[in-house]
Amino acid sequence: KSLQLWSVAYDEKSLDGWSFSEDGVFTADSAYIQTKFGEYSDSLFDFRMLTLDKATSGDFSLEADVLAEKGKVNFCGLLFGKKSVSSFHALMLFPGKVRGKDDKSGLSSSGFIDLASSYGNAAFKTWRHNAVQTSKNAGTESGTVAQGVHKLRIDVSGALVDAWFDGEFLATQEFASVDVLRGGFGLITGPGNARFSNIRFMSRAPRDPAAQIEREIRMEGFAKDTGTSIDGSWLGRVPPWPKTERWVQGQRERWNDKGPVPQLLVLWSIPQNNLVKIDAWLADLASRHADVGLEFVCLASPNDEKDVDAYVKSHAFPGVVAVDARSSEGIGDTFTAYAVDRFNLPRLLLLDIDGKVVWEGDPGFSSAAPWAAGQETFLDVPLADLIEKRKLKELTAWTKQWNERAVPALAGGDVATALPILRQAKGFQKGLTAAIDDARTKLDALENACAAISATAATFTREEADPAIEIVMKWAPLVEKPFDKNTQVTLKAVRESKVAKDWQEALKLVDRVKAKAKPADKLTQAQECAAKLETMSGRFPRELLADLKPAIEAGDAAKLNEIATSAAQRPSRWLLTEYMRW
Repeated sequence: KSLQLWSVAYDEKSLDGWSFSEDGVFTADSAYIQTKFGEYSDSLFDFRMLTLDKATSGDFSLEADVLAEKGKVNFCGLLFGKKSVSSFHALMLFPGKVRGKDDKSGLSSSGFIDLASSYGNAAFKTWRHNAVQTSKNAGTESGTVAQGVHKLRIDVSGALVDAWFDGEFLATQEFASVDVLRGGFGLITGPGNARFSNIRFMSRAPRDPAAQIEREIRMEGFAKDTGTSIDGSWLGRVPPWPKTERWVQGQRERWNDKGPVPQLLVLWSIPQNNLVKIDAWLADLASRHADVGLEFVCLASPNDEKDVDAYVKSHAFPGVVAVDARSSEGIGDTFTAYAVDRFNLPRLLLLDIDGKVVWEGDPGFSSAAPWAAGQETFLDVPLADLIEKRKLKELTAWTKQWNERAVPALAGGDVATALPILRQAKGFQKGLTAAIDDARTKLDALENACAAISATAATFTREEADPAIEIVMKWAPLVEKPFDKNTQVTLKAVRESKVAKDWQEALKLVDRVKAKAKPADKLTQAQECAAKLETMSGRFPRELLADLKPAIEAGDAAKLNEIATSAAQRPSRWLLTEYMRW
């Protein structure tokens, strides 16, 4: 437990200790800070801020309960990292808009949270855009539940900002440096009326590691995937595979059937796409991110079951397209699981290569402001973060090299070809993919076998596999593991042992079997070879003899020739499969 305690930011009496303008936007009202900023407008993005007369040079947290009702305020939230009136960061709650039955905008009426930065000169950057549940009683004021009240919180630890809504984790955004997060903090509101209460902050001294330690502990709990959503949100969880009535374009069975690639689940309908068009944007997105293997799973409403085939032919959706199943009355099985009735369409979910959702929301354009090539969307930042964090461009290129070159080369003992690819795996995070871990393990085994070659040779002698040391000695220069004089003496003894010499003699014997053209002569030579193998030492002559005997008894000349031809590869096969476990 940390010894650091939360501090009350508002004394529930006055705005003493706060910096504010004299325009009366923020006023003290008993336990609340009320805001009144002009008339409500859902299209005007203007703001006013109230800053606490405190600054922090270390990590900090800030939280408040906010009353933000649909149709009464455009947005409100928490302000931090304020350098000036036009340079700051904010966690802003947009409660959503009141939509009538005749509304034709195609916009979602659900609420959402934006984590954004203002850089002055109208330059505004939205880092995170998450849909949230704003229609239920979620927050508390003085221990009582109040309609439309929600708790907002930010935790700043180093260059990381964690955002929370009603006690649920929303997202983490990593900034370029801690410097951009230092500055004033407080409250922000847009046009309309809102209310703040229970405003608290916790500031830490520079170099105090408590916030980082607490964050690690706190995030461990939220990293657990319970297999269920939180109020319809699948953020940080592996979502269910869509239930489909039928496939319209392509077909898939599960999230991981395409390997470790990022994926975008798109829930859509024909009426929605006629209003808010996303097909051209999705096609452009697929083209721009083909180098990271971005896959698309597009699920249409069951209401469109009869018309979707023709529609998809004239509207090129990328990836696979299916129709949602509907086992009972309602909007559809998958649409229900993903709370489309609350979040509306289009609903997008970005999946990491491990199948967990890293972002969900809508692209951010409407029928009134349709998408145009080059336009930034709410998906761009989280997708770019994912690509950079996972090194997806490099990973895609590496995986192709691994499957096409390294795996076949290692199977044949061609370490020289595979080694550069094995080394590249060290540049990726351990646990990123099964292939990365496999390559790292193989490289470690290779380097260890060469670095401790005296111990390796001793193991070979114990296993009566002395001839395999010749292969490891060829690998050593490739991994830059030279031998000292004592090691050379040890290796010479193994290379000249009776087991090694017997194997060289065995190879001469099977060469004579290969040289015989006539089946009868080949069988006779194989019988002579078998008799001499009986007297030899080592595992390879014994195993060779065990394979030869059934072929000799059956008089199978073709099989004898096959065994003789592959005999020289026995030490290599044993080394790769049994010793190296490749």
